Amino acid sequence: MKGHKRLGKGLEEVSHLFLSAEEKQESSPEDQPQPTVQLAPTAAQQFPQVVAVTGDHRSLEKSFLVSNLAIELARRGRKVRVVDADHSFPDQPFLWGLRPPDSLAGLAAAEGGGQNLQVVLRGPLGVELLSLDIDFSRVAILPGPARQRLLASLMAFEANAQLMLVDIPTSIDLNARLILRLAHQIILLVPSDTLGMIDAYAVLKGILALRPAAPVGMVIYNVRMMAEAEAIAQKMSQTVMKFLGFHIALLGFLYADLNIAKSIAQRNPLVLSATRSRAAQCLRGIADKIWLQGETKAQVTHTSFFAAMDQALGDG
Repeated sequence: MKGHKRLGKGLEEVSHLFLSAEEKQESSPEDQPQPTVQLAPTAAQQFPQVVAVTGDHRSLEKSFLVSNLAIELARRGRKVRVVDADHSFPDQPFLWGLRPPDSLAGLAAAEGGGQNLQVVLRGPLGVELLSLDIDFSRVAILPGPARQRLLASLMAFEANAQLMLVDIPTSIDLNARLILRLAHQIILLVPSDTLGMIDAYAVLKGILALRPAAPVGMVIYNVRMMAEAEAIAQKMSQTVMKFLGFHIALLGFLYADLNIAKSIAQRNPLVLSATRSRAAQCLRGIADKIWLQGETKAQVTHTSFFAAMDQALGDG
């Protein structure tokens, strides 16, 4: 019961912990699923550790973090996949300087198997990108052949990769709920401004309501110096522990670096275009933490993440 009471705390009860006296402001089954399609992986197939990234909805920083971490990890010889699950604003192709891929919904509806559709894009250093632009609740009611074709394509995309980074929206829709329930790691992006911290707390509260022991770590961004990042992390950690009874680890931080805006505007990943920048150094540190955390488990599994999403949806 204590856990439920903690989760019931409203944001108005914790906002004062983020605000000084001068800063205080007001914060403002229609369809029945078809039987589950069984697509068992072969014994030779391996599937990646999945890292979901969520956070600030006001900027491109979340997508920037995903794309650059993917490339930084690939530069170390890892086989990396990226899933853009933020279908309200799918901006990963833009950040990579690529044209948008074909729709997964189009693949599911295509006659003849959709062989001419390009739903997977190839980015720098062999990183592959897919936009999850279809609501999984619709997958459940697709006709058998279309559903099997779609799930087989998703499983082929993830097969034999070591890490899969998933860019999910801050608003927790059905896809995001399934991903958060199943991800091996979750990164919460925490802005340095007061209202941004309150928003991040709200996102974390939603995650813990869905998955009380979620493996969440935070990345603080837009800071001017390390001491500022440490102070924000301490404030966030203390508030989360007090009201949610949860320990959230610090994975790293990102400096307020002009190279970030420049790389976004030029659609050129920062870890390739400004390798000596302070932001690039921060990204390398975060990539180290992600990989080391993954090494405490097996870096690959024999369970398809997309098949697990489909099964979780079928299980209700």
